[in-house]
Amino acid sequence: MRSFKESGTKILCWSDIDGRLNPLGLALPALLLIVWHLVTVDGNIPGYLLPRPMEIGKVALDFALGNWQLTPYSGTMLDHSLASISRVFSGFGFAAAVGLPLGFLTGRITAVKRTIDPTIHLFRTIPGIGWLPVAMVWFGVGERTTLFLIALAAFFSIYDCF
Repeated sequence: MRSFKESGTKILCWSDIDGRLNPLGLALPALLLIVWHLVTVDGNIPGYLLPRPMEIGKVALDFALGNWQLTPYSGTMLDHSLASISRVFSGFGFAAAVGLPLGFLTGRITAVKRTIDPTIHLFRTIPGIGWLPVAMVWFGVGERTTLFLIALAAFFSIYDCF
Protein backbone atom coordinates (compact mmCIF):
# COMPACT_ATOMS: atom_id res chain seq x y z
CA MET A 1 0.00 0.00 0.00
CA ARG A 2 1.02 3.57 -0.33
CA SER A 3 -0.10 6.86 1.09
CA PHE A 4 -2.65 8.92 -0.76
CA LYS A 5 -4.51 12.18 -0.35
CA GLU A 6 -8.15 12.32 0.58
CA SER A 7 -9.93 15.63 1.12
CA GLY A 8 -6.59 17.42 1.36
CA THR A 9 -5.43 15.29 4.30
CA LYS A 10 -2.57 12.86 3.86
CA ILE A 11 -3.49 9.37 5.04
CA LEU A 12 -0.56 7.13 5.93
CA CYS A 13 -0.80 3.47 5.00
CA TRP A 14 1.74 0.64 5.37
CA SER A 15 4.26 2.43 3.14
CA ASP A 16 4.94 5.94 1.98
CA ILE A 17 4.91 7.15 -1.64
CA ASP A 18 8.56 6.22 -2.12
CA GLY A 19 7.80 2.61 -1.07
CA ARG A 20 9.53 2.72 2.30
CA LEU A 21 7.77 0.96 5.14
CA ASN A 22 5.88 3.30 7.44
CA PRO A 23 6.59 2.06 10.99
CA LEU A 24 3.67 4.05 12.39
CA GLY A 25 1.30 1.75 10.50
CA LEU A 26 2.71 -1.24 12.38
CA ALA A 27 2.40 0.31 15.85
CA LEU A 28 -1.20 -0.68 16.60
CA PRO A 29 -0.91 -4.32 15.44
CA ALA A 30 2.33 -4.67 17.44
CA LEU A 31 0.71 -3.13 20.51
CA LEU A 32 -2.29 -5.48 20.24
CA LEU A 33 0.02 -8.48 19.91
CA ILE A 34 2.02 -7.42 22.97
CA VAL A 35 -1.14 -6.90 25.04
CA TRP A 36 -2.48 -10.29 23.88
CA HIS A 37 0.78 -11.96 24.92
CA LEU A 38 0.86 -10.24 28.32
CA VAL A 39 -2.76 -11.15 29.06
CA THR A 40 -2.24 -14.84 28.26
CA VAL A 41 1.31 -15.48 29.48
CA ASP A 42 0.47 -15.96 33.17
CA GLY A 43 -2.20 -18.60 32.46
CA ASN A 44 -5.07 -16.84 34.27
CA ILE A 45 -7.16 -17.02 31.12
CA PRO A 46 -7.71 -20.62 29.95
CA GLY A 47 -6.18 -21.51 26.59
CA TYR A 48 -9.52 -22.61 25.18
CA LEU A 49 -10.88 -19.07 25.71
CA LEU A 50 -7.85 -17.11 24.55
CA PRO A 51 -4.87 -19.13 23.32
CA ARG A 52 -1.38 -17.66 23.43
CA PRO A 53 -0.14 -15.99 20.22
CA MET A 54 2.78 -18.42 19.97
CA GLU A 55 0.39 -21.40 20.17
CA ILE A 56 -1.71 -19.94 17.37
CA GLY A 57 1.42 -19.41 15.27
CA LYS A 58 2.69 -22.92 15.95
CA VAL A 59 -0.64 -24.54 15.02
CA ALA A 60 -0.88 -22.34 11.90
CA LEU A 61 2.59 -23.44 10.78
CA ASP A 62 1.72 -27.05 11.54
CA PHE A 63 -1.49 -26.70 9.52
CA ALA A 64 0.54 -25.43 6.59
CA LEU A 65 3.60 -27.66 6.84
CA GLY A 66 2.60 -30.65 8.98
CA ASN A 67 5.93 -30.89 10.79
CA TRP A 68 4.70 -31.39 14.36
CA GLN A 69 1.40 -33.29 13.93
CA LEU A 70 -0.27 -31.14 16.61
CA THR A 71 -3.80 -31.59 15.27
CA PRO A 72 -5.60 -33.98 12.93
CA TYR A 73 -5.39 -31.20 10.31
CA SER A 74 -1.58 -31.02 10.27
CA GLY A 75 -0.24 -30.41 6.79
CA THR A 76 -3.67 -30.19 5.16
CA MET A 77 -3.72 -26.50 4.24
CA LEU A 78 -3.00 -27.14 0.56
CA ASP A 79 -5.87 -29.65 0.33
CA HIS A 80 -8.27 -27.22 2.00
CA SER A 81 -7.06 -24.33 -0.15
CA LEU A 82 -7.59 -26.31 -3.35
CA ALA A 83 -11.09 -27.30 -2.23
CA SER A 84 -11.92 -23.66 -1.50
CA ILE A 85 -10.56 -22.47 -4.83
CA SER A 86 -12.55 -25.19 -6.58
CA ARG A 87 -15.72 -24.03 -4.82
CA VAL A 88 -15.09 -20.41 -5.79
CA PHE A 89 -14.54 -21.27 -9.45
CA SER A 90 -17.59 -23.55 -9.54
CA GLY A 91 -19.81 -20.97 -7.87
CA PHE A 92 -18.54 -18.26 -10.19
CA GLY A 93 -19.15 -20.56 -13.16
CA PHE A 94 -22.76 -21.12 -12.10
CA ALA A 95 -23.24 -17.39 -11.57
CA ALA A 96 -21.76 -16.62 -14.97
CA ALA A 97 -23.87 -19.31 -16.67
CA VAL A 98 -27.04 -17.67 -15.34
CA GLY A 99 -25.97 -14.03 -14.96
CA LEU A 100 -24.43 -13.46 -18.39
CA PRO A 101 -27.44 -14.56 -20.47
CA LEU A 102 -29.92 -12.84 -18.16
CA GLY A 103 -27.84 -9.67 -18.08
CA PHE A 104 -27.45 -9.72 -21.82
CA LEU A 105 -31.18 -10.25 -22.41
CA THR A 106 -32.28 -7.58 -19.94
CA GLY A 107 -29.73 -5.17 -21.36
CA ARG A 108 -30.84 -5.67 -24.96
CA ILE A 109 -34.58 -6.35 -24.80
CA THR A 110 -36.73 -3.82 -22.96
CA ALA A 111 -39.66 -6.22 -22.42
CA VAL A 112 -37.36 -8.77 -20.76
CA LYS A 113 -35.85 -6.05 -18.58
CA ARG A 114 -39.29 -4.89 -17.44
CA THR A 115 -40.25 -8.48 -16.64
CA ILE A 116 -37.12 -9.84 -14.95
CA ASP A 117 -35.24 -6.84 -13.55
CA PRO A 118 -37.63 -5.93 -10.70
CA THR A 119 -37.62 -9.48 -9.35
CA ILE A 120 -33.84 -9.74 -9.52
CA HIS A 121 -33.47 -6.43 -7.69
CA LEU A 122 -35.99 -7.62 -5.10
CA PHE A 123 -33.81 -10.68 -4.41
CA ARG A 124 -30.74 -8.48 -4.37
CA THR A 125 -32.05 -6.60 -1.32
CA ILE A 126 -31.91 -9.77 0.78
CA PRO A 127 -28.60 -9.84 2.68
CA GLY A 128 -26.29 -12.74 1.93
CA ILE A 129 -26.62 -14.11 5.47
CA GLY A 130 -30.40 -14.15 4.99
CA TRP A 131 -30.02 -16.70 2.21
CA LEU A 132 -28.21 -19.19 4.47
CA PRO A 133 -31.30 -20.69 6.18
CA VAL A 134 -33.14 -20.82 2.85
CA ALA A 135 -30.20 -22.56 1.19
CA MET A 136 -29.94 -25.05 4.06
CA VAL A 137 -33.62 -25.96 3.67
CA TRP A 138 -33.33 -26.25 -0.10
CA PHE A 139 -29.97 -28.03 -0.33
CA GLY A 140 -29.21 -29.34 3.15
CA VAL A 141 -25.88 -28.87 4.89
CA GLY A 142 -22.97 -29.40 2.55
CA GLU A 143 -21.33 -28.58 -0.73
CA ARG A 144 -24.45 -27.59 -2.66
CA THR A 145 -25.37 -24.94 -0.08
CA THR A 146 -21.86 -23.51 -0.28
CA LEU A 147 -21.92 -23.41 -4.07
CA PHE A 148 -25.34 -21.75 -4.07
CA LEU A 149 -24.19 -19.00 -1.70
CA ILE A 150 -21.00 -18.36 -3.68
CA ALA A 151 -22.94 -18.28 -6.95
CA LEU A 152 -25.50 -15.92 -5.44
CA ALA A 153 -22.78 -13.57 -4.22
CA ALA A 154 -21.25 -13.40 -7.70
CA PHE A 155 -24.50 -13.39 -9.68
CA PHE A 156 -25.61 -9.80 -9.09
CA SER A 157 -22.28 -8.28 -10.13
CA ILE A 158 -22.20 -10.41 -13.28
CA TYR A 159 -25.84 -9.63 -14.09
CA ASP A 160 -25.25 -5.87 -13.70
CA CYS A 161 -22.32 -5.86 -16.14
CA PHE A 162 -24.78 -5.75 -19.01
